[in-house]
Amino acid sequence: MRNREESDGITPSINLSKSVLIIDLQKKIASLHMSEREKVLEEFWHRIENGKGSPLIEKNESGDYTVTFLYRSKEEVIVELDCNDLNEHKLDKDGKVRLFDRIPDTDIYLFTIENMPGEVIVPYGFTVNKQDVQDMLNKNTFHLPLCNLGNGETFLDIRNSSVLALPNANRDLNWYKGNIVKEQGNLYPQDIEDKKQGFGERRLWIYTPPDFNVKRKEPYKLMVITDGGTYAMIMKPHLDQQQVINPILRNTVVAFVGNVREGSVNYHPINLVENETNDDAEHRQYEFLEHSDAFYEAVIAPTIETLNMTHHFT
Repeated sequence: MRNREESDGITPSINLSKSVLIIDLQKKIASLHMSEREKVLEEFWHRIENGKGSPLIEKNESGDYTVTFLYRSKEEVIVELDCNDLNEHKLDKDGKVRLFDRIPDTDIYLFTIENMPGEVIVPYGFTVNKQDVQDMLNKNTFHLPLCNLGNGETFLDIRNSSVLALPNANRDLNWYKGNIVKEQGNLYPQDIEDKKQGFGERRLWIYTPPDFNVKRKEPYKLMVITDGGTYAMIMKPHLDQQQVINPILRNTVVAFVGNVREGSVNYHPINLVENETNDDAEHRQYEFLEHSDAFYEAVIAPTIETLNMTHHFT
C-alpha cells in the first residue's frame, strides 16, 4: 500500500481540525494509557453513533459552520471526501487535494471544512483506498439522479449517497428526495474543433430545456460550463428539476465543455498563470487554473461561436 504522501499528488491536511469536539477529545486522550484511551474513544464514537451522527456541525464565531467528517479504521488507509460540490474546499494552499487525517494514537480519521454557510445542502461520500464508501454515521441518505451521457436518459445512482445538510438548508429540494421529474430537457453530444485558438478537439454536451423550440423568436440564454464530462452527468437532472421553480434557468441552453482530446493540439497558446506556452501534456493543468481573458479566448469564445451557428442566443 502506498503511503499518503505518495498518493497521486494528494496530500494530507496540514491543520488537523478546529472542531471544538475534536480538540476536547485530543486533550482527553493526550495523557492516557492505551487501555484508558480505547475506552474514551469508544465512548466518543458511541455518542456520535447514537447522537446526531456525522459530520460534526459546529457554529463558529463568524456565524458560519465548521464541518468535520469522520471515518474509523484499525488499518492505515487513504480516505478522501468525494463531493464535486465541495471541490474547492478540498484543496490546500498549494492547490493539492487534502486527505482525511488520522488523529494521533487513535483509529479515527477526520476531514474538516471551516466557514461553511448555513444554507449548504450537498450529497457526498468517501473513497477509502479508492473504493467508494458511504458515511455510515450519517442517517440522511438518498440515491442521486444522474444522466447517462450516452443516451441522455436520467436514472437513480445505485450508490446510496450521504447528505450534508446545514441548519439553514432547504430540505424540500427535489434532488434531496431522489426524484426524477416527468418533464425533461434533452442532452446530446456534439464534437467541435478550433485549432487556431488552441481549443483543439472537444466534445460538448448540450442541454436544451423541455419546451425548446428552434423557431422561437426570442433568443435563448446560454450558460457555458467547463469540465463538462463530469458536470453534465450530475447537472442534467438538476436542470430538469429547476425549470419550473427557478426563473433564472428558464429558456436557457447549457453547453458542457469537455476536456481537450489528447493529441488534438501540439501546445496551448498561453500558460494562463505564467504567460508561457506549454506542451499538450500540460494543457489541461493550466487551462482551468484562471478564468482570464486568455481562457475566454481559448475555450469559451470558440464554444459560443460554434453554438451560435445552430442556436439563437442573447
